[in-house]
Amino acid sequence: MHATDAPELALLDEVHDLLARRIPAQSNGIVHGDYRAGNVAFGLDGAVRAVFDWELATSGDPMADLGWLASTWQDPGEQLPPATPGPSAVVGFPARAQLVQRYARLSGRDVSNLPYWVAFSRWRLACIGVGVRARYLAGHMADDGYAARLLTSAENPDPGAAGGRVILAEAARDALLAAGLLLRDVRLAICGRRPRPCRGSSIRHNETTRTFAAFPPRQLLSRQPARSEGMAWDFSTDPQFQEKLDWVERFCQEKVEPLDYVFPHAVRWPDPVVKAYVRELQQEVKDQGLWAIFLDRELGGPGFGQLRLALLNEVIGRYAGAPSMFGASAPDTGNMEILAAYGTEEQKKRWLEPLLNQDMFSAFSMTEPQGGSDPNLFKTHAMRDGDEWVINGEKWFTSAGRVADLLFVMCTNGMFVVPRATSGVEIMPEPRNHNHIVYRDVRVPLDYLLGPENGAKVLAQRRLGGGRIHHAMRTIAQCKLAFDMMCERALSRESHGRIIAEHQMVQEKIAESYAAIKMLRLFVLETAWKIDQTSTLEARTDIAAVKFTMAKVLREVSYNALHILGSLGTTDLTPIQAMYASAPTMGIADGVDEVHKATVARRVLKGYRPHEGYWPTEYIPAKREQAWRRMQPVLDARPDLARAAENYSAARR
Repeated sequence: MHATDAPELALLDEVHDLLARRIPAQSNGIVHGDYRAGNVAFGLDGAVRAVFDWELATSGDPMADLGWLASTWQDPGEQLPPATPGPSAVVGFPARAQLVQRYARLSGRDVSNLPYWVAFSRWRLACIGVGVRARYLAGHMADDGYAARLLTSAENPDPGAAGGRVILAEAARDALLAAGLLLRDVRLAICGRRPRPCRGSSIRHNETTRTFAAFPPRQLLSRQPARSEGMAWDFSTDPQFQEKLDWVERFCQEKVEPLDYVFPHAVRWPDPVVKAYVRELQQEVKDQGLWAIFLDRELGGPGFGQLRLALLNEVIGRYAGAPSMFGASAPDTGNMEILAAYGTEEQKKRWLEPLLNQDMFSAFSMTEPQGGSDPNLFKTHAMRDGDEWVINGEKWFTSAGRVADLLFVMCTNGMFVVPRATSGVEIMPEPRNHNHIVYRDVRVPLDYLLGPENGAKVLAQRRLGGGRIHHAMRTIAQCKLAFDMMCERALSRESHGRIIAEHQMVQEKIAESYAAIKMLRLFVLETAWKIDQTSTLEARTDIAAVKFTMAKVLREVSYNALHILGSLGTTDLTPIQAMYASAPTMGIADGVDEVHKATVARRVLKGYRPHEGYWPTEYIPAKREQAWRRMQPVLDARPDLARAAENYSAARR
């Protein structure tokens, strides 16, 4: 291709580099290579009867086929349809988002890295177009009209005109859009929407910023005027989204916090007068487009992405009742997410809608007395008996199970939704909040299985990955609250003839707490950014590191605050004692910190290799000897420099 001197090649190379830096972890399987509706034969009942054209088949990640299919699946009303339109505009075929959701539900696969494969498919299509163009110009292919359409003027304003969609420059730009923007935003990759272009925008990634004309930006951080080429670090928030954050802060201060003190846990109050007032406040949240903030747009939520969501949770986490007021309270959030992603339409109608409306509440029943959170040690199992599943087992630490309407029960062979009132569900008297539940011959219908059979681990990872980021930012909110109380108290009390803020031990606690909160916050936001750029799977090392770090920081900051508050800090008259008591629990919930530390260490060590011989790579005598060899050509060419080097070496002996 590089012999053709096509102007698009530089752009294609740029996309190649972006894709190469973001290759996701892959599973093994058979890849068709050209899997689209045109290569599938359907029966009269709509079932697939045959798949044709296997000449491109190879081994690899089956997600490559889903990415190709999604990139060629045209949704009704799209202004810029794909080069090979899919049939979804025809009555009876699902929309692209429904297609992807169905694939995830039936296969049990994590589809969060689909944007990468969509980007790869569009880049691949652009490369194919360049190859066809080169062969046509070299006279090596017959003119069947296709090659001529590839040469259609790129200035043709009508995207529906003949060949308009397969113009090489446009195809390459679409691939770049997929690689740069869709990796930021799963919604665009699946839904196929295209933001309006603007001039002089840039694609941002780990290290460099490269600028392309008419490249449409969609990002959280505001773009400052370019000061120079190269590195770009911007920690400011888009002004429009900052207005949302400011509204959330005012709403929580003025309405949520007073409600918390007058009517604790107000969303669960049965009193119709209280419930009506809660609904009024929640309607204000909905009017701001902030209801169910954790859900992607194709799953029914606002689709903020993890970075925006992290900033929202940093505000919401300061107020006990705020998550429920925004329809984003655990454990309902994770349960609603897997229902939205893997549930059938009937299951969503039956359970998701009532959960979203807070007409129902749920709990996640995963850990077990003998196995903790290790699914390989679980014993709870569901046996099929006619048109029912029969569940037997024992679960431990099912938070809020006693007051839940639905229990999401993780069995060895699948995830099941069990109404709490079902016969055989026995909740032990203790502990009161994190319940011990025995499932004894619990019978549920066949369609109470959520997702595929044997797919419980995939569903559990889906709900836990992003959830840990939410918890981390809410933890930071609690740490900042403790820090505010610490500083206020340090300036308000005297000891030994001076304000205690003037004592160095107090200053040490304040300084260390400040640094710990700042470091954790930046770490969590970077991890959220990585998830938006790639996937939860790709960011799992950082997610695990965030998990154990947030518990450590909360423990240290709340302990420092408790000491500075003195005896008052040990009572239940401030939030400090509860914060300090919750830190050990946070180190155990969702998997003990030690497991996450071991996971991080194993994954990090995969990027290293043992050194050869006795000495490490940075062994100074060996480095010095190597430096002399590398410098020798320069020293040979410059005798004066060689003499200076010899003199310095002799002086060191």
